[in-house]
Amino acid sequence: MHNAASHEAHMTSTQRRTLLAFLVAYLALLLFLRPATPFEWDEVLYQRALDHYDVATHSPHPPGAPLFVGAGNVMRLFTGDPMMALQLVTIAASLAGLALLTVLARRLGAPPAASLTAAAILAVGPGFFFHANVGLSDAPAAAAGIGAVLACVAAVDNPALLPLAGAISAVAVGVRPQLLPALLPAGLYLIWTGIRGRHWLRLALAFAAGIATSAAIWLPPILITGWDRYFAATHRHGVYWIEVERELRLPGA
Repeated sequence: MHNAASHEAHMTSTQRRTLLAFLVAYLALLLFLRPATPFEWDEVLYQRALDHYDVATHSPHPPGAPLFVGAGNVMRLFTGDPMMALQLVTIAASLAGLALLTVLARRLGAPPAASLTAAAILAVGPGFFFHANVGLSDAPAAAAGIGAVLACVAAVDNPALLPLAGAISAVAVGVRPQLLPALLPAGLYLIWTGIRGRHWLRLALAFAAGIATSAAIWLPPILITGWDRYFAATHRHGVYWIEVERELRLPGA
């Protein structure tokens, strides 16, 4: 990682203008194609969470998505419409994710053309494109995951950034908890490089930053729901999905 990152990571003004033009065009497309109604029931659950956050009543469904819902509440102050608020949060996150992917690719040593191509491929990929303007946390999670990996890559090259990487990773999980296993490889590699470099204090600060950030994100919604109700609902939801996967999907796979 360190050797790849030592390449020139800056884009020329022409390349920056190309990226900006691409993002503006993509923004226009997402706004033009923005759905007029909710896409699925989970989107309704997120909208209900804007009125009253209660994981025990699936507003939203366990274990929750505090930062996504929080961003929706902020956007709702300007739109007055919960569906539009969440859609606009998703659109903004989608654009940020594409820009961050370009930066990450450059950081890893990819040429500018390849970096822009990577962003274009993600933008038109069916999974990303379909979710890029609906009020669900999928596209924001993709952007948050890319941002967390970028922070880990930067911290590998500059151990002083280890605490920042810990905090950003915690923020990403606060957008969508399912990112935790996805970020595990990058996190383990970062820890390994920190141990190998004997950056004990910075590793300790990284863990402290991650724990403190996680507490700031998760404790308020858990307290709003209630400790017992939150953990009971999350446990029931987990057992349900284990049964669904075991009985329906895994035999088919």
